Amino acid sequence: MDRYERFYDAPKSLNEFKSYVENDLKAKAVQNNLYPKLSEEEKNDLLNYRIFIKENEFILENLQITASQRKAYSEKMEFGTTDGDYSLTKAQMDTIPNVIDGHTLSKNDKYELAFSLLEKQLYGESYELLDSGEILKNYLDENVFSRHRILTINEIKFNNQNPNIMETQNEYDPAQYPKLQLKYLGFGEGEQLHKDLENGINAPEKEFEIKTSSDKMMPGNEMEFTLKFNKIENGSVFMNFYNAKLTKENGDILSHNFPVNRVNTFTAKEAVNLLEGRTVKIEFHNPKTEKIEPAFAKLNFNEPKTEKGNYNFQNFYKNYGVDTAQIVEKSKLIFDKPEWKESTIKSLEKGNIVKVKFELDDKVIEGKAVLNPQYKNLSLYDQDMNRINTNKPLEGLDQDNKHEKNNVKEQSIKR
Repeated sequence: MDRYERFYDAPKSLNEFKSYVENDLKAKAVQNNLYPKLSEEEKNDLLNYRIFIKENEFILENLQITASQRKAYSEKMEFGTTDGDYSLTKAQMDTIPNVIDGHTLSKNDKYELAFSLLEKQLYGESYELLDSGEILKNYLDENVFSRHRILTINEIKFNNQNPNIMETQNEYDPAQYPKLQLKYLGFGEGEQLHKDLENGINAPEKEFEIKTSSDKMMPGNEMEFTLKFNKIENGSVFMNFYNAKLTKENGDILSHNFPVNRVNTFTAKEAVNLLEGRTVKIEFHNPKTEKIEPAFAKLNFNEPKTEKGNYNFQNFYKNYGVDTAQIVEKSKLIFDKPEWKESTIKSLEKGNIVKVKFELDDKVIEGKAVLNPQYKNLSLYDQDMNRINTNKPLEGLDQDNKHEKNNVKEQSIKR
């Protein structure tokens, strides 16, 4: 998928958007539940969240730049001169925000945003006006990894507060968005969590953190999260990243910083899975194709941490040839209901330890399974997590070991 494709192919109406979300509900629901049975309330919660995010994206409307203006500006930039007139009218200038993402725009800034790309090199940020009217921010995260997201209405200001421009833009409580981040990243809606969030929002500091824990680890392990929030000038609050620290039963401690963005954020449960050594499917930037595409990611504990205190990732992209459905099929798992097979596949791809049934010595055994994309097989266990099978690749999925090791080395990247 091209890095901008998801923006240009965005639903064009609310009904179309609702239809898309309703069709996507099951896929989202299996994140922490092998056999999802969504109530109407749960469906509405998820639907409202997606609509909330969509409706609070800022849309620059009625700019109406003409083809002759674009041509003249392009000639001016390329040749240094033009016979045309690319001047923006007063109405067009008033349509463009005076402040975006904390940056006050000069006249030249407005021209750059309207016609090409507005760059703020000092901050390592750039802004692009998409055909849809959305403003796309490109920036580097704390690991110097390229990210992008759409600006929201809380990041936009007009000096004139033109009611014709602002009347369609909804306002919302600064605490509402971070609360939704907490909920849908799997940190919950606990009273203490919300109280800590409110205290941080009301504090004078521009940055604050709150701590929470999880109970979704393997027995004997402990998990602690430190959630990092930032405030911007207009009062908006965002979780930028979170630190996950796993204390294993033997006393070993593993930690990693997970950035929070719109494209490829790991949930709290997925962070647990990664730190416990399992692999999670997510969309990553492929440095070979320069595209955002699905990949199986795992933390590489065999290499030293980066200067940012993070592990490198081993990523297995589409060309590595991992087909979870085929792996499940060849593993001869038994499903009491056909729909459970799809749920199992999605749960395995999230890095979960999944309850399964399988044949062993002519008997049907209830046990657990973990997907191993690197070797294209399932690791099978009994109910007490004692290993049953080996890492031997499944018949028909064999790969040359040397070739696989080279592939793994090539896919190791920093985040």
